Amino acid sequence: MKEFESIKDIIKEATDYELWQVHCKFVIDRGFNITDILENFRAIQGITVVTSQRLSRSADREIYLIKFKFVKSIPWKEYFKFIKHIALFDLRPGKKIPGLKNIIFFKSPEQIL
Repeated sequence: MKEFESIKDIIKEATDYELWQVHCKFVIDRGFNITDILENFRAIQGITVVTSQRLSRSADREIYLIKFKFVKSIPWKEYFKFIKHIALFDLRPGKKIPGLKNIIFFKSPEQIL
């Protein structure tokens, strides 16, 4: 019977799976590489895919349009706060993403799966 419970758990997990997509802007310090920043961003729990497009560049900063997908595990408002906290405000070593000055969310998440 134990094996049957495992199959039930797998089916439940597959049917509860939700993939969401979000659009935002990243403001980064000019001296940092967007690829490195995105690699750190991908390390945040639940984020699966990140794509970027540079929108503008000045002497001290660059602005990118970011599209990322995440697996929904908690409500969006809580996840939003979690992302902002980890990426921008948490000053413990290894937590704040170097070079990332701001994240501007401008579209509500949309469910894609």
